Amino acid sequence: MRAIELPAASVRRAMDVWESDAWALDIRRRANVDPDEVVRPSELARRLPGLAGVVQAKGLRLVKDGELQRGPEGWRIVVRAGIPLVRARFAVLHEIAEFAIGDAVDEHIDHACNAVAASLAMPRRPFGRALRAHGGDPHRLGEIFVVSSIAAALRIGEVTRMPVAVVTPRRVWTRGPEIVWPSEDELQRIARAGRQALRAVPLEPRCVGFFVDDLDAIELLAGEKNGSQIG
Repeated sequence: MRAIELPAASVRRAMDVWESDAWALDIRRRANVDPDEVVRPSELARRLPGLAGVVQAKGLRLVKDGELQRGPEGWRIVVRAGIPLVRARFAVLHEIAEFAIGDAVDEHIDHACNAVAASLAMPRRPFGRALRAHGGDPHRLGEIFVVSSIAAALRIGEVTRMPVAVVTPRRVWTRGPEIVWPSEDELQRIARAGRQALRAVPLEPRCVGFFVDDLDAIELLAGEKNGSQIG
């Protein structure tokens, strides 16, 4: 496997987690939804003032999984027909976030909306309770909150402040405190060797999540191999 190359555009950190959680709380307040309630995305859209709800794009061609469209009853969220449930639900939450954020975020609006969508899908306190009850298995947490294992893995880093890196074919995503990460090859080697500093968990096809259990150890390993700063 190739080593991680880190041009600025290839490494993405979400907006600050406290900011995305604050946006999610504000959206829930406006929709009169309890901060800890795990509500269906379509129900959240229905309750949010200014949104006319969610419809499937039957017979329409969408560039993305979802988009905001103005109809006769006002703004509505249109979701591509036939996509998997996890993608459809996240698309609705992404568009809810875009509707709420508006022009408040000038750059990287898609990444900001993804961050807020994750906070909406996995509220901090319920997610923390699920972590304690079921452990840090991103697949199980994904099933509980109906999100991808990648989204669940990144949320683990946000809620626990555990350093997490998700390596995908196109980019590296990190959560938790900024640390000096080893290269992708070195991450894989450490994981295969069973070093307790790092856990590797296969996620979606060709994607791996790395979870740091020992911050001092992983920084030492990275330093030994002249690791690159991610994030």
